[in-house]
Amino acid sequence: VPGGLDVRPLHFPGNVRLHLLHGPSLALGRTRETSDLLFRVFLPDLQVDRGSTIQISSTHLRFQMLEDRLMLLDGSGFGRRSSNGTFLDGRAVPVEGIELRPKSTCLLGLGTDAPTSPRTLRVRTAKALPGKERRPAWTFIRRQDGMSSLEMYVILDGVCDLRELMSDFPEFRIKRASNGFLPENRNAPLEIGENIQAGGCDISVTAYAPAGFTRK
Repeated sequence: VPGGLDVRPLHFPGNVRLHLLHGPSLALGRTRETSDLLFRVFLPDLQVDRGSTIQISSTHLRFQMLEDRLMLLDGSGFGRRSSNGTFLDGRAVPVEGIELRPKSTCLLGLGTDAPTSPRTLRVRTAKALPGKERRPAWTFIRRQDGMSSLEMYVILDGVCDLRELMSDFPEFRIKRASNGFLPENRNAPLEIGENIQAGGCDISVTAYAPAGFTRK
């Protein structure tokens, strides 16, 4: 991952993938060389929807974690805006960015303000981190394109019970610590290749690879 983002993908039965993410910033865009998280729009057969994907910039947006805030920035976050803009609930994200507040739900559009577009992500934030009243403990991001798997992301800064994300997930609490992502009542972080049983569900931990693409 270009920016040194810490990523642990969790695989669930039924072709469901949940990516745990952590880092001071997270760049999302069409090009892997400039983005921490590669985002291209897919059809159900995992072919790229080129007409929609070309509207996404190489680095389209950035989540910037500040000491007590989580900011959403359009473009690289270094003065270079995306070609077609970033929209939060249909409103264009200004050059100074928009703060994502705790306990909120919104639609995030990459070059579109249409709520049903495959380039629109559903975003939900948790309650605030203890001692940081403006920063969410986690931010849940869900794709809406035609991917054959259910692909979701969690920017994790505190503690999260997976059932808070989706009602059919098992009760499984994970927290962010200095040595990685820690399951509840365990000192060792999640390791690539391990399998976990939680609530009768098999969860496998894998290495991050952009969906539908082979790593270089």
